[in-house]
Amino acid sequence: MFIWSFRMSKRELIIIAAGLAVFIIAAVLLICSAGTESASARLGQGYTVAAADESERREFLRQFGWQTESEPVSVREVTLPVQMDERLSEYNAIQIRQGFDLSSLCGKRVKLWTYNVTNYPAGGKVVANLIVKDGVVVGGDISSVRTGGFSHGFDPNMFAAETAAAQSEALTVDRSVPDRIPTDEHVPPEPDGDEE
Repeated sequence: MFIWSFRMSKRELIIIAAGLAVFIIAAVLLICSAGTESASARLGQGYTVAAADESERREFLRQFGWQTESEPVSVREVTLPVQMDERLSEYNAIQIRQGFDLSSLCGKRVKLWTYNVTNYPAGGKVVANLIVKDGVVVGGDISSVRTGGFSHGFDPNMFAAETAAAQSEALTVDRSVPDRIPTDEHVPPEPDGDEE
């Protein structure tokens, strides 16, 4: 069996403790800034991703041509799943395509700001969802609130095929004629107003 012993002066102990503290602080800052890495990719494309206040969030959407109502429909604090399931992976594919990546934010809390979009070409109820972490947009989408509706990224030019498909779907009207038009004998009588 070996026994090791060593002596340190107070000066050496302070230097080692300070170095360890600097290392820990740098590691924490690196981990905390992981969610903004993909946001910085958007900055490289000339977009602003600042979202610390209402005007910055609305300006973020305006740079893509989206107009919204003055107040958000909802603001929620959500925790992203620790591991990506199939549904979140599909959603993250949209995020990656537009320069964001939610994978580094798994298990982290973010704010979800939802705005009604007032100028979507196909009309209908369409919302913009902004995912914000530490005052920076880290993801989001433009979505229809209809069941089976659409969801695509912010830039209508980048997602032109998805936008066109959504417009086409919204403009499609069912003009089919029923097999048989009911005659008076097949229509039930109107209820009397005095029956209760």
